[in-house]
Amino acid sequence: MKITTRRATAWLWLALWAWACDAPSAARAARDEAVGHAEVEGLKLDVAGGLAVIQALTPEAITLWAGAPRLTLTLTINTPGPLELTVRNCAPLSWARIEAGWGWVEGGGVEGTQGDWLLWLEEAGVYTIQIAPPDIDEDRAFRFAVLGDIQEAIDDIQDVWAALNGVEGLRFVASTGDLTQRGSRAQLQAIQATLSGLRVPLYTTLGNHELGGALGDWQAIFGRGSFAFDLRQTRFIFLDSGSATLAPKVYEALEGWLSAEGVSQRLAFTHIPLFDPVGVRSGAFRSRREAQRLAARLARGGVNALFHGHIHSYYAYETAGIPTYISGGGGAIPERMDGIGRHALIVDVAPSAPTLKVSILRVD
Repeated sequence: MKITTRRATAWLWLALWAWACDAPSAARAARDEAVGHAEVEGLKLDVAGGLAVIQALTPEAITLWAGAPRLTLTLTINTPGPLELTVRNCAPLSWARIEAGWGWVEGGGVEGTQGDWLLWLEEAGVYTIQIAPPDIDEDRAFRFAVLGDIQEAIDDIQDVWAALNGVEGLRFVASTGDLTQRGSRAQLQAIQATLSGLRVPLYTTLGNHELGGALGDWQAIFGRGSFAFDLRQTRFIFLDSGSATLAPKVYEALEGWLSAEGVSQRLAFTHIPLFDPVGVRSGAFRSRREAQRLAARLARGGVNALFHGHIHSYYAYETAGIPTYISGGGGAIPERMDGIGRHALIVDVAPSAPTLKVSILRVD
């Protein structure tokens, strides 16, 4: 009887521990679904895929924080007239155009990573507006960067931005999370403010260090933790692994992101690696069984490369046959005696090629 009781107690504690990890992940996934949707009197706004935070919404003006290079907005208005549109973290050279509805776009454009336009909406009804660079669907090579784990090094991040600004042809920075040390609203706003020093947008999922903030702070400032977008025939899939697992809603969304047609490559990003490449720091998903299932699904889904953070160094290896890279060189306390300091990865993509060219950009 004692053995049975002990086993029951052990299983109870294991179940409680699993619930404690799963519940926050599921709650974040539920909050993701509200990102990009808001309504005020006479105006309703929906951003396709939740790919932008609605920072401000009035009948006269909209301000967005973009989480992808292409935004598709659906506006439902009761009263026609001018509407100011501001998009922060906007892809350089982007255009805004009205694809459905009677109206036109005046002046403005993108300076740095802020886009400003004036929309003239001539009648009440539903409008579709797209903001994107004109070459977003071209079948040509491009370049982006991967960065993770800034944490307490926010005061030194301008050196990293300067190094990235010097990379020719860079389209954006993909962050694998841990932008902050504790994930408080003040810290999230502080790191977001530093992005004015970066010449290209930064699109990011969250890490475990963001979990210390109040519920909803991440979504209110940076947007969804799990999302996907396309650029030049390549699909970018960001997955919220901050709790060392994926929520059921994220797995459901992943099925659609992997199965969508019209792309030649798929790249996936999580903060926590599925498996620890060294195996001595618990730097991996908390369930090896879940990691194995996810790795198999990503391989079957045609993922061409995996990118992670969390471990403050650089590693290149394979996961279920998928080339995998860890880059945790944003400035958090580095691994000792490995010769890897602050760094980012520069990734060259040729949409029709089966492999990527990945190189290290050293800051220190």
